[in-house]
Amino acid sequence: MFSFLVYLVLPASFSFAGEVCPPSSIEVGSLKEISGHLTEQKMSDKTKAMQERLARLNSPTCRQKIWPDSKLLDSPARVIDHDTKAVFQFNTKTNRFDFLRDANPEDLAAPSFQFQNPGDGGVILSLRSPQQRPPPPGNDPSAPKPPAPAMLCMNQKKEFDAFLKRNMPKRLQDADDGNMTLLAHESFHNADQNPNNPVHQHTGACKWAHLDAERSFAGDKEAIKSIRQHIMLNLKKALEAEPGSEARTSALAQVKAWSNKLKSDFPEANKKLLGIDRVEGSAEYVGMMSNIYGKLGCEASASAVRKEVAKYMNDRYMPIPQEVDQQAYFLGATAGLLLDEGGKTPDWKKQVTADRRSPLDLLLAEKSMQNLPTVAPTPDPSLTTSANLSKGVSSCMQGEAEKSVNEVLTKPGDYVLVEVEKVPFGMSGSYSVKTPSGDVAVYTEASAKANLVFEKANLISASGLCGESSGKYVAIPRDMIGGDGKISGSQEGFTKFSGTVPPPSSSKESWNGVSVVCQPK
Repeated sequence: MFSFLVYLVLPASFSFAGEVCPPSSIEVGSLKEISGHLTEQKMSDKTKAMQERLARLNSPTCRQKIWPDSKLLDSPARVIDHDTKAVFQFNTKTNRFDFLRDANPEDLAAPSFQFQNPGDGGVILSLRSPQQRPPPPGNDPSAPKPPAPAMLCMNQKKEFDAFLKRNMPKRLQDADDGNMTLLAHESFHNADQNPNNPVHQHTGACKWAHLDAERSFAGDKEAIKSIRQHIMLNLKKALEAEPGSEARTSALAQVKAWSNKLKSDFPEANKKLLGIDRVEGSAEYVGMMSNIYGKLGCEASASAVRKEVAKYMNDRYMPIPQEVDQQAYFLGATAGLLLDEGGKTPDWKKQVTADRRSPLDLLLAEKSMQNLPTVAPTPDPSLTTSANLSKGVSSCMQGEAEKSVNEVLTKPGDYVLVEVEKVPFGMSGSYSVKTPSGDVAVYTEASAKANLVFEKANLISASGLCGESSGKYVAIPRDMIGGDGKISGSQEGFTKFSGTVPPPSSSKESWNGVSVVCQPK
């Protein structure tokens, strides 16, 4: 009824008050048009940029160009706009974001991305602006200065950070590039690689086979990371050089040499890492190309695409040995681009989908790569320096991880192990520590975005507790727990534990003699 009255009574040139709709910015015709305009007003620039890129990708031809049988946009794509505190879902029929509702506190506390419930099958991305730094303190010399946060292995980290500051290039991509890459990357995991996603009920069975991405392996982790970082560096050099040039041939020969070294020196790790290189590498290729085509259009020229690829490589390649899962991103994206440019394996994406093959594995298998001259792997001086610095930090942190776990094991009655509800951290930065009941992964303040320190709480990953095959837990000193069972201090906010900690005698589960408190199920 309202739309009918608006359409008949209001003149075509009428517009709402300036604070809602600027003069002459829209002609009033129907409630649908007004609603669309108000939705635009509620979007931040980040959401508008995402809308434009998704609209350019919304065609079967374009999505097929990125990955065969791509499910991007077949399952819901939603964003939480933190600037306007609103939730939107992309409408593939109108190529616009539909306003769903105002964001609630739970939305605003959500991690960067999250998969939807099984009945929905979509993905949600949180779009945040950089946090504003607090104003600098006054010049009052008598004002107390806040204590510096406790950090482990500071001497090693300072030296490592100084190297990074000298060698990190200036970023070339913007936040919109990162947002689109992340959304497409996670959508590929969530839909294309997941046979249980309900999207396959109306698009056909999931064609992805053998979803294996093991991140644990035997061998010298630092040496393995250094070898893989040299492969990344030379893939980057190959793409920076013209196809067929001597520079590209030389770089690809080094890719082959370092890959052979990894295979000969660490055969088990090389075999296990194939899974994560396949799963994460293909998803990152999809994320990178979705961002580029979403930004430029799917008919963009090869030269325009190469310029965007150069920006991606500049920002994503680090002059330090990254963690193996982070390395898989870059290895898959760049090897995939080289497969595209070479054109010798036109069905490489179908092979990645159907077989246990990664983009890098398929690139190395090409005849042109096999025919390259056999050369010795040439260490890069800068990478060698950074690898030694990284090893110093890692060795120190490994010792601290072992010290922290041993502290709990020797005084089990002084601690309680609390299951963590939602932990915003990745797999990077963990240190394996042996315990009588099996190995645990200990996460440091470098990877857990909760500013944890070992002296106060130990974030670990353990198996077989609280009915979980693998769960995350925080070892909390009992002196941080009040008489009412409430956890004091910042750890309560981090664990998001809604109950109280029972006395040791009432705990139904234990870990090496330490009482375990599970989240309410």
